[in-house]
Order: sequence, then C-alpha cells, then structure tokens
Amino acid sequence: MRSDIMEQAVALKAKMDANQQIVDTVEAAGGITVTVEQSDKLGFDWRVYAVNRVIVRRDYEPQANPVGTADNPIMWTPDARLIPNGYYAYGGEVKVWMGESGVSAEWNDAGWAAI
Repeated sequence: MRSDIMEQAVALKAKMDANQQIVDTVEAAGGITVTVEQSDKLGFDWRVYAVNRVIVRRDYEPQANPVGTADNPIMWTPDARLIPNGYYAYGGEVKVWMGESGVSAEWNDAGWAAI
C-alpha cells in the first residue's frame, strides 16, 4: 500500500478518535440541548444552546412571522419577560408594554398602555 495513503488514513483515524472523546465528554456532562425562545428584541428569537441545562450560548434568529406586533401579539403570562413597545394579549385584550425591558409585571401594572 502507498505510504501517503496510509499516513492520511492514520491522520484521519486520529481526528476521529479526538472527535469521539469530545462526544463522550459532552454526553458525560449531560448532553447538549438546543431550544428556541422569544428573545429580548421584537421580531427575533433566541436559539439557545445548553449543556446539562446550563446555557452556554444564545444566537439571535429572525422570526418568519414576527411576534410582539399589533397583528401578532405575544401571549402574556405572569412570569413573561417584557419587551418595551411589545404588544401582548391576555383575556381578549391587547396592551403595549411601556415599562423597562426584561421585567415581569401584572396585567394591570401602570407600565401598560391600552390600545
């Protein structure tokens, strides 16, 4: 067998072994999960990467159908992290959040503007 082909095969096997070690380490750490959630910017989601439920990276990703707009409000929940100028719906009513970014607020909070 040609020595150059054998050297390439040995190098490839070494890379495969190193990659397998990385896979084994990640699996031992609880694995990687990827989720998508509303970001802190209207019209964008976060693609969230976590190892053993510890977030290690978030990337902004444009939404195909932006939420938080008058035509497509975000469904409000008591623990929602609110986005300024974002439209939220609850109980058949739509309001705009005019308060601080990233806070949670009751539906009757003074930071809401009725539309």
